[in-house]
Amino acid sequence: MDRETWNKIRRRELWRAGYKCEICGYRGKDLHCHEIWEYDDDRKVQKLVGYKILCERCHLAHHLGFATVSGRLEETVGWISKITGMKEGDVWRLVDKAFEEWEERSKYTWKIDYSYEPLLSNNRIVKKNSEKQRTLDEFV
Repeated sequence: MDRETWNKIRRRELWRAGYKCEICGYRGKDLHCHEIWEYDDDRKVQKLVGYKILCERCHLAHHLGFATVSGRLEETVGWISKITGMKEGDVWRLVDKAFEEWEERSKYTWKIDYSYEPLLSNNRIVKKNSEKQRTLDEFV
């Protein structure tokens, strides 16, 4: 996907989410657009199924490998514990499980399915908690 298309998607998703993190509610200019994927482990298909607007901390919680290599895994575990109310030990167990799943999935070559992306059609986007609709062309 080229940068221009990604920027359109990001602007659209920021608008849809009300310009705030969809997990913790943080408002700021440094919000990230995170892709949501479903995995068919039998057919080895990774399918784009949506996006979520996230602040940096919540985004790191979705990219534990990056949190690890950037020296922020402990901070990220603490953040997950804080926003979910889970005990840190329980979060660490989930982190271990996520790394095991990543390691297993990394053994294979995956087909990528982008058919969800409405930029390829004339779909309309509905703002979260709103009846207001806009066409994709409005985000150009």
